[in-house]
Amino acid sequence: MTRISRVSWLWRPAVAGIGWGDIALATALSAFGVVIACRPSPSQPHGSALAAIGMLAITGPVAWQRRAPLGAAIAIAIGTAGNALLIGPLVRCGPSLPAILVIAFFAGTRLSRPMLATATACCLAAMTVEAWSDPVLGLSFLEVGIPAVLGACAAGRLAHSRSLAASALRARNAELRAQRERTAEL
Repeated sequence: MTRISRVSWLWRPAVAGIGWGDIALATALSAFGVVIACRPSPSQPHGSALAAIGMLAITGPVAWQRRAPLGAAIAIAIGTAGNALLIGPLVRCGPSLPAILVIAFFAGTRLSRPMLATATACCLAAMTVEAWSDPVLGLSFLEVGIPAVLGACAAGRLAHSRSLAASALRARNAELRAQRERTAEL
């Protein structure tokens, strides 16, 4: 049994085409975000239920990032902006940055160029709002954040192209195998 087949159950659909791994990642990021949002500290005295619900608007779209990456990118951009406007400055970078980057990666693996441009713009907007509204990051984080989003999209495109090449190679090998069998019969 190969390593890939041992973990392939993670990506099998659990609910409405959403894989178990996607649900697990969204749940882990959401739980981490809720803990951060509810924990009052000197730097953020307003830990609240509203902040926890707002955090779910940022981490929740990770659950459907494979099934609908453009929708997930739009949702995380809206969720990040809404969170920043309703909650204000709050340390939320721990769960939100991985969520943005995962959505950017899967947008690269699944979307055509025009839709990928829209998804990338949404992820860049979410990263910009996150840097602006997170007191730990600040706008100087965009020097790292913007290349990270673009790199995640590029890595997704590369993974997509490699997947297409592997699929074409498998098809060609099947054709050659069939040809060998026909030649052997003669």
